[in-house]
Parts: sequence; structure tokens; C-alpha cells
Amino acid sequence: MFARRTGVTLVLLMLFGAIALVFGQKLPSSFLPDEDQGFFYVNLQLPNAASLQRTDEICRKVEGILAQTPGVEYTTAVAGFSLLSGVQSSYSGFFFVTQSVGEAKENYRAISDSEGAIESQFDHSS
Repeated sequence: MFARRTGVTLVLLMLFGAIALVFGQKLPSSFLPDEDQGFFYVNLQLPNAASLQRTDEICRKVEGILAQTPGVEYTTAVAGFSLLSGVQSSYSGFFFVTQSVGEAKENYRAISDSEGAIESQFDHSS
């Protein structure tokens, strides 16, 4: 009886292993899957006491930097709202950034390089 249960257990284990192997080979393994829709979000948060006018000014600056970034086709900014936190506040901003059609990996490199350019434009002490 023990040998029969062990045999059934080993057969089931091999079956599940084979199924996992088949599904594992069919899943995308690249960094950028086919599901990439060609856009991403950027969240902006200023100090809590920041006015909506200041947030709008910073949003315009960030929007200008993103517009000059290779790989970015369109940028839409929303001052006073954060989609990530779902909060409407004077110190939040949100960007919808659409990538231009092309080599996705090159676009991602250029866009990640622009993060440093954006940070260097603003004084973090205020």
C-alpha cells in the first residue's frame, strides 16, 4: 500500500513539474513584455504647504523637460490631483506620458536619464 501511494505521488509530482516547465517556456522572458502599452505615469508631490500655483509652475517645468526627452511623444499634466494616491490636493501633480514608437529599450534609457535632469532642475531644500 505504501509503495502504491509513493508511486502515485511521484507520478503526480512529475506531471506537475512537466506542466510547470511547459508554461514556463511559453511566458515572455524579456524585460519589456508584449503587454507594454507605450505609456507610463509620473507622480509629483511637493511639500504639504505648497500652493496650487506653485504646483502648476513645477508641472509646467517638468512637462517641458519631458517634452525634450527622446522617446516621449506626448505629455499630459494634471495639477492638484494624484492618480496613484487618489488625493486631490494643492501639492500633488500627475503626468500621463506617452512614448513615441521605436525601440522600447532606447526609449526607456532616455526616459530614465531624464529623471536626473528633472531632479537637477529643482532645489530640494525648499
